[in-house]
Amino acid sequence: MFYVTFVIYQGDKIKICLSIKYETKYRCGQRIILPMLQQRRVSFLTYEAASDRQEKHKYLANENFFTPSNLTDMKKFSYKLVFNRKKSLNKENKALIQIEIYKSGMRKYMSTHIYITDNQWNDKRRMVCKHPNADALNFYLYNSICRLETAELTLWRHHEDVTIENIIRLAKEKKSRPLLFMDFCREHIQYSNIRESTRKNRTSTLKLLRLFSPQLSFAGINESWLHAFEDYLLRVRGLKCNTVAKHLNHIKICINAAEKENIWHYDNPPFRNFHIRKQAVARTFLSENELQLLESWSDTHTGRAGRLLDAFLFCCYSGLRFSDFHLLTPDNIESGNGMQWLVLHTQKTSAEVRLPLHVLFRGKCLDLLKKHDRQLDAFFRIGDNSNINKLIKQICKQVGIHKQVSFHTARHTFATLLLQQGVNISTVQKLLGHKQIKTTQIYGAVTDRTVVEDLLSARYRK
Repeated sequence: MFYVTFVIYQGDKIKICLSIKYETKYRCGQRIILPMLQQRRVSFLTYEAASDRQEKHKYLANENFFTPSNLTDMKKFSYKLVFNRKKSLNKENKALIQIEIYKSGMRKYMSTHIYITDNQWNDKRRMVCKHPNADALNFYLYNSICRLETAELTLWRHHEDVTIENIIRLAKEKKSRPLLFMDFCREHIQYSNIRESTRKNRTSTLKLLRLFSPQLSFAGINESWLHAFEDYLLRVRGLKCNTVAKHLNHIKICINAAEKENIWHYDNPPFRNFHIRKQAVARTFLSENELQLLESWSDTHTGRAGRLLDAFLFCCYSGLRFSDFHLLTPDNIESGNGMQWLVLHTQKTSAEVRLPLHVLFRGKCLDLLKKHDRQLDAFFRIGDNSNINKLIKQICKQVGIHKQVSFHTARHTFATLLLQQGVNISTVQKLLGHKQIKTTQIYGAVTDRTVVEDLLSARYRK
């Protein structure tokens, strides 16, 4: 088990102090430490790894921060919550929660002034439970430890004597601002291993949170708050139901991450009884006739517009997402026994997809590749998704297609047309790279034509 304590400074002021437990050294270093060092955001960092040899590893973001002589004596204090240390109860049958401060045989206890009964303490997780104010009390206890760690690291930074007495004194003199939910979300989004588009998407939720509740704490998030935030997004901001669901899911992701990293724990999770509402949305797709209109337009137009439309048509006949198409290279196209396959691992699910280009839609993908074979790399590098969406909408209007079309409509078109042609849904699932069949089933009843054909087929079998 590995423990990381790090502090981010903004000037001389501590911006945030976190102590996080990780199960593996790789995850700890790759996900948290290295990105922060690379972005020069950490002024002081202590990393303690308890291996079989009980070795202590220490890393500093600034090599001039300490002198070599100071580094040899540097050893961090440990902090933990202790309940009923003296094994005695008061008149109300309650006992005190204390913070144990320990280093190299030196141990001292600091009172939190919180008294609870024996059944309201979880000794394994060292936290309050089964208490009407459990979340708020745990938040207070966590911030008490956070203040002590902040005080200790401040003493190190200013080359002062790091003693238990000085840590307690500094923690009481200057209480640090409690860790806000917004602070954690911002750091989590910035350093998570996610795509840049996902990062921007989740950052949009932070902007809305800042407008609605800028000083939101972990303890302040409960079911009532979720209902209030949902109502704010729907009524005040005028967002659609599914957009609101997206933002609520982002909040849920951050809460789960905080619990997983032992930053915070809810005795009564806010999403336990809160249902994120979603509305079923009809997915736009293009018919075969509409695709022919676009093909005719492409045949009479060259240049950038024609190339981008061909990229869109290629995805209509291959089912690729934008994120997968613009990362293609000629190496993704494999040949053998007179057949050509497009082989890739999708960006979203990392699933391997093998597309028989010579079979799908009578080889129309191969026709488009031959059309751009002299500049195949340029064909795949189509630029920004939002600009392409605008161009596709303009072209659709010119040819008389009055639908809400985006680049992702190509994927819906691919799945819908295959199902209309009678392709087995399991085969469509594999071609799309879906991990679960239920994701593919959303296309099963997209069109009235499919319903009518199935009913007629059943009638004739009788």
